[in-house]
Amino acid sequence: MKKDMRRLGAGYNWMWLPICGLAILLSMPTGVQAEVHGEGGGGGCGDVFGDLIHILRDAETGQPILEKRWVELPGDVFGYDYCPIPIDVNGVEIPFAPDSCDALYPEEAVEVNYFGRLNGGRTKERNNHMHFNEVISNIKEAGIVRQDGTGRLLLGYDCEDMSCDSWSTIDSPMESLALYLRLMKYGHFQTDPDEEDLWAHGDPAQGTQYHPALDASDWAKFQGPLAHLVPANVDYYGPEPLDDKDFTRAAIFLGAAANKTGKITVDLVQYVNRILKITKNTEATSSTFDTLPALIRDGTTIYESNGEVEERFVDFGAMEYIRVDWHDENLGIIRPMKKDFWGIDENVSLLEWLEFINGESPELPSVGIKGFVEAGSDAVRTIEFVHNYDPPADLGWDFN
Repeated sequence: MKKDMRRLGAGYNWMWLPICGLAILLSMPTGVQAEVHGEGGGGGCGDVFGDLIHILRDAETGQPILEKRWVELPGDVFGYDYCPIPIDVNGVEIPFAPDSCDALYPEEAVEVNYFGRLNGGRTKERNNHMHFNEVISNIKEAGIVRQDGTGRLLLGYDCEDMSCDSWSTIDSPMESLALYLRLMKYGHFQTDPDEEDLWAHGDPAQGTQYHPALDASDWAKFQGPLAHLVPANVDYYGPEPLDDKDFTRAAIFLGAAANKTGKITVDLVQYVNRILKITKNTEATSSTFDTLPALIRDGTTIYESNGEVEERFVDFGAMEYIRVDWHDENLGIIRPMKKDFWGIDENVSLLEWLEFINGESPELPSVGIKGFVEAGSDAVRTIEFVHNYDPPADLGWDFN
């Protein structure tokens, strides 16, 4: 698929607009500001930043580094293009084909073909909003909101003091993705109680319908480490800067939305964010608070693109992740206790499992996009672990 970047040449701005796998060439007079919006999060198809392959990115921020190249444009004209730089499985740059943004050796490119359940983000915006509304409605019915052993939301019902008769973990992939979208955009879950539901259906006699929203009485339900999910002011509904707790919790929600045997990478995160329009205003949401532009490499110089390329990316600068702060848990698992007998072992260290499967955790915090990917990867493996009802030896770890 061609890149949906602004192309300059022969007095026109050229762009390739991907529509459900097709590419349509548009042009307009030079000087007209153009930004391509695909259907990701709106029309059901999803738009992409270049082809869905691994590309060269800044190691700390995840910003794509685009090569400014003189290439052949549609219509047999030549001009400058801003080309995502493909890399192979080892992170080595793949040369460009002559006069082109295409890879000289496309077979060496690494496809981002491991979205799995995260492809659900390509649905219409109203569907994502519906799943978020469902979570908020459940929170309003619950008496307590805690986190389970993986960091996901655990809702308690029919509670007296701190004891509840029943508990329910929010483990739906679509609800988890809706929480990811909301937290990444706003840094909290508080919505405007007077926000009209533009997509409401039903009896016209009901009159104007509104999205469910938390109120002051709901805030106290968020126990301990979940307090960051509500804003400091009950009357504040807009985006606020995300801190390390917001980013780590969002990474956990992303892990809960992904395949249990999937993987999280920088490229996957950036493509998911683009499909969900995290950095854009939409019909029903505002863009996230802090963003960064793409980077452009012109020869040996690298600089921020700013107005040259309109795409913006999440600024993960506040992200700091320390595994032991989030996953220092002993979990109960089903495992063979002796021949032909199965039992529950309540003292299996989650940290030891993560060290085995994801490697040792650095002593210092992992920061930026790297820390976010580590947090998401730990979440995926943790959720896989607690969802596995076979002996853990089947996962490749010998506990004996």
